[in-house]
Amino acid sequence: MKLLAIAIFVLSSSAALATPAVGDYAVFSGTVTKGTQVTTIRDEMELVSYDQTTNQFTEKITETTPAGTTSGSQQVDATKLLTDSTIAQILQTCASFGGVPASVTTAIATFNTCALPVDGNSKGTVWVGAVPFGIVQMDLTDVASGQRSQAIVTAARPFPR
Repeated sequence: MKLLAIAIFVLSSSAALATPAVGDYAVFSGTVTKGTQVTTIRDEMELVSYDQTTNQFTEKITETTPAGTTSGSQQVDATKLLTDSTIAQILQTCASFGGVPASVTTAIATFNTCALPVDGNSKGTVWVGAVPFGIVQMDLTDVASGQRSQAIVTAARPFPR
C-alpha cells in the first residue's frame, strides 16, 4: 500500500498550495519485484473526506495482490498532495524541476507528463501528469531493500482533469 504514498511524498516537496477534492480517485496497476519474486498489484486511492479544521483528507487505500485484498485509511495533510496548479507548473517548466517531458500511454489516455528523477530512500522515475494525485506512472526501487515498484494509472475520476 505504500507504493503510491512514496511517490506522492517524494513530490510533495514541490509544494502544493491549494487542496485537491473529496472524491478524487485513481487506480494504479503494476508489479512489485524483490529478487526473483514478481507480484502483481492493483492499488486504489480515494479521498473520502476533508477536515477543514486540521486541513487533512482521509485517504482510503485498497491494495489487491494474488494473496488477497487489504484496505485501510490514513490522514493526509492537504499540503502533502499535489494540486492541479502544481501539476500544471511541473508540466510547463519540467526541466526546472530536473525532469524530461514525456508522453505516456495508459489504458485510459495518452498523457503529456514530466518524467522526474527520484533520488533518496527510493531511486527511479515518477511521471507527473494531469490525473488525480498527479502520478501517471512510476518506477521506483527502494534503496534499503532493493524492492522495485512499477505502476501506471489505469482508472481515474474526475477524468479528464
